[in-house]
Amino acid sequence: MPPTISWWSCSNLDDVGQCYDLALGEPDRIGVTLGRHINDEVTSFYSNSPSDSWSSTAGAGRVIDVDTWQTEEVTFARACGAMTGCG
Repeated sequence: MPPTISWWSCSNLDDVGQCYDLALGEPDRIGVTLGRHINDEVTSFYSNSPSDSWSSTAGAGRVIDVDTWQTEEVTFARACGAMTGCG
């Protein structure tokens, strides 16, 4: 059974980085290292909690204008991170 995941949204990349630095200070806290989502450009990492669930800390995503935004197809990895690799 996959772990339960909680999400924490940060307002900027500095906050995500500061949370990551704090998590690095605890053994086995990082579940998935820092990476960037391909579709929404959010930077995030996953940490392990004492209750055996995961917590996703994320922020600094793509900002869109709902009046002019158009859908797009992502056909290759444009971001790097533990979950996406580099490409």
